Amino acid sequence: MMTNQEYNYVADYYTNWNDERLADLQILPPYEPKDRVAQWVRGSIRQRYVDGMMRDFVVTGPKMKICFGGCNWNRIVFAMNGAADSTVYGFERWLRMLAGNIKSAIWTEPGKFKPGAVSGSRFIFDDDYIKPANNPVYPDELRCKLATRRETPPDEDGFVDVVDADLFVRNEDGSESPIDSKDIVAGSYMIPILKFSYYRNVERFGMTVTVIKGLVFPSDRRSNVVDNKEWQIDYDNMEM
Repeated sequence: MMTNQEYNYVADYYTNWNDERLADLQILPPYEPKDRVAQWVRGSIRQRYVDGMMRDFVVTGPKMKICFGGCNWNRIVFAMNGAADSTVYGFERWLRMLAGNIKSAIWTEPGKFKPGAVSGSRFIFDDDYIKPANNPVYPDELRCKLATRRETPPDEDGFVDVVDADLFVRNEDGSESPIDSKDIVAGSYMIPILKFSYYRNVERFGMTVTVIKGLVFPSDRRSNVVDNKEWQIDYDNMEM
């Protein structure tokens, strides 16, 4: 039996997942607590990989522009420029096709996804993973999570969520260097590997998009920014 190390795990480019292939995805029932029906739960989407195992559904997305720097709250937002960018627009249409497949699977077997449901007539499916920008002059936004893991800080109780996404830049010599999500500036670009799942909030469902890995193309905007401490007071032209 082959081990994980004997496979090259490639997240297929999204265009390789046509409607027919998307129909073969397995939309699994959400995890429910044993003693009750929870208000908010999440569920996974699985694909059968070349090793024969059912694995999380992941794809490689196109190169997309990052709207905001710092990746606050472990989120990252990509610009959806519509028809102005044919590649990204094609990805946006593919996302809607994927969401349609998820919705169809849930509506076809409602009791599988909400215990006690006999039909999907009261179900709602959100498409708010793409939202209009607060300022209408800017493009729509694809809002994604960054993969995280939970860690307990030293000498502290509880836990914190730490970014677990593998983010890196490619150097001129072809080598790769990690980049902290907090150091990514607005206007940078990324080719991401995206994992898809879904959630249920009472009777409202929606798709979740998570960045698990990304090749970052940093913006050179930072080279034009002067740190506050580097500015000097013009003492020569003022009275003290």
